[in-house]
Amino acid sequence: MAEEPRLGLSLSGGGFRATLYHLGVVRFLADSGMLPQVKRIAAVSGGSVLAAHLVLNWGRYNGGPETFDAAAKEILDFVQKDVRGRIIRRWLLASITILPMLLKRRWRLSEILIREYHKLYRGATLADLNRENENSPQVFFNCTSLTTCETCSFGRSGFMWYPSDSDTEEAVVAPGIPVALAVAASSAFPPLFPPVRIDMDTLSCDRARFPNPYFLTDGGVFDNLGVDRFIWYRRKIVDLDHILISDAGGAVDWDVDNHFGLPLGRNIRASDLLMQRVSAMTYESLKAAGAPVVGIPLNHPVLRPHDKFLLEPEVQRRLQSIRTDLDKFSLPAINALVRHGFSIASDKLVAAGLTPPNTLTPWTPLPRKNLPVATVSEIKAESKRKWRAFSATDPISWVTVFFVLFVATGVIGTPIYRQAIAEQALHKAQKQNEESKTFQNKLNDVALEYFKQRQRPLRPGLSISIENVATAGSICCFVRQHNEKSILLLTADYLSQESNGQRSFFIQPGLFDNGDPATDAIGRVFPESAISISLIKLNADIDATNQITGIGMIKGVVAPPALGESVQIVGRTSGIKRATVTALNVDIPIGESKLRGGVQLSSESGKPTQGGDGGAAVLTADGHLFAIHYAGSGDNSIVVPLKPIFDKLGLVLLDH
Repeated sequence: MAEEPRLGLSLSGGGFRATLYHLGVVRFLADSGMLPQVKRIAAVSGGSVLAAHLVLNWGRYNGGPETFDAAAKEILDFVQKDVRGRIIRRWLLASITILPMLLKRRWRLSEILIREYHKLYRGATLADLNRENENSPQVFFNCTSLTTCETCSFGRSGFMWYPSDSDTEEAVVAPGIPVALAVAASSAFPPLFPPVRIDMDTLSCDRARFPNPYFLTDGGVFDNLGVDRFIWYRRKIVDLDHILISDAGGAVDWDVDNHFGLPLGRNIRASDLLMQRVSAMTYESLKAAGAPVVGIPLNHPVLRPHDKFLLEPEVQRRLQSIRTDLDKFSLPAINALVRHGFSIASDKLVAAGLTPPNTLTPWTPLPRKNLPVATVSEIKAESKRKWRAFSATDPISWVTVFFVLFVATGVIGTPIYRQAIAEQALHKAQKQNEESKTFQNKLNDVALEYFKQRQRPLRPGLSISIENVATAGSICCFVRQHNEKSILLLTADYLSQESNGQRSFFIQPGLFDNGDPATDAIGRVFPESAISISLIKLNADIDATNQITGIGMIKGVVAPPALGESVQIVGRTSGIKRATVTALNVDIPIGESKLRGGVQLSSESGKPTQGGDGGAAVLTADGHLFAIHYAGSGDNSIVVPLKPIFDKLGLVLLDH
């Protein structure tokens, strides 16, 4: 009885397109009885995805059609899971929320890829690949080290690296490494996934054994066929009779409609060209070395006109242009790739004499009732890459949407909300201002008469004058000096001067407003005074208050308000009137001289004060006294700040 040939099986890269194509090849090997003859498997990228599952479930894949189908269903479910989209959506959420990216490496693209593989392989480690009771083959997951620019691999014993032109090998025995990490390193397609880092902690060794970290990327960068490991072994020992190369590489055809403006598309195109060229050079090297290779390439047409189980020639050609990512594959594409792998494996292995002609029916993993395996349009649709940044069935997508809306509401909505509130407040203020003006006008109608009449007790704004000059001015306020009990009336200094320069007593109302010196006398000029003001000591029988009708009690004496602030004037002629501070530190006309330090007031309705308002109290909007009206200048009024005068003379406001 002839000894069975010992086979090596190389599973090339090519994303899920390669995974599905290789699954069809493996199914033919199983149905033809050749799968148990496979003693060594080397895989790259999408090939590694299947290779790990194949070896971990070696007994099931070799147990017959039913157990094969059950094992293969796990792979088929995985390629329909939208792995790339799930990874992008989780990375996107972690990126926009920032915090997860800063706290944990597990939110990086390659780390999320490892977690997806971890679910498929159920947490298996490299040690689980060595199933002696199932006689499972040796397996290698080929990677490319960006650190050393050399090829390296994971196997069931650990991690290995070696120069491609050398027969020496370096290795760290680390069977506890997760299979998911090894497959992720082998399939970390550079345009999308960052490299997978391994270091002395990953390998559980000391620094002397593995001093520097390696950053590993897709093995297809160095060898997209996955045969480099076989070539290295063959230089050391000839222990395989044939090397089967399941090559899922397609044709890189013209693309005249793409301007390659986006970095991702541009890098993918460049990577495809690079890997195709590397594969072509690898085939040339194999031929030159005389290696016993049987190629099973995806681009090989299987033409048997009367074979109803073959794909249409147009569909076969279209399969070469299917995308090579980890995106979700449709049912027609899955069936077509698997069946085509089965058919090409049959065609090539029969031609090589490794298996006799057969009547095996190509396997259709996901049958479609009364429908063809695939149409040209269905396969053509699978050549287009999709971003898949959103999926209605993925909860993470909705979390991302709500987070973006929340942030947008804060960034865009808050200013809009604040503007709306400000406009509402402005509208309210304008309304209140109009109401205030209406009230002010009504109040003035009363005040104009009230301030000119005889009133007791005395109040700010009332008409006063000296006894013998037909004039009238205004009461500013009432004060006490130091600890004196006498009440002093404060007004403008020019009201206390007679035409002959002699001082006399004051009456309220003023003589101009029909005041009677015989009955309306209120007090005489107090000896102490200051520039711009006079103090009148009230008679003992005269009562006074700083309560202003319509405003309330004067709250205190303060410095002048800022430019643009609204103020109130309480005078005999103008009544209670609003004005605005329009200048500070202006000249105060005193006789023929001028004194700096005055405050200029203006009003929208013209000059804020009139004749007879001399000595009027000027208050802030909240009722604090800050100045006394002294003079007019054009359309403006000049007022004198009182706080320095109060401080100099030791004056305090009457508190009632």
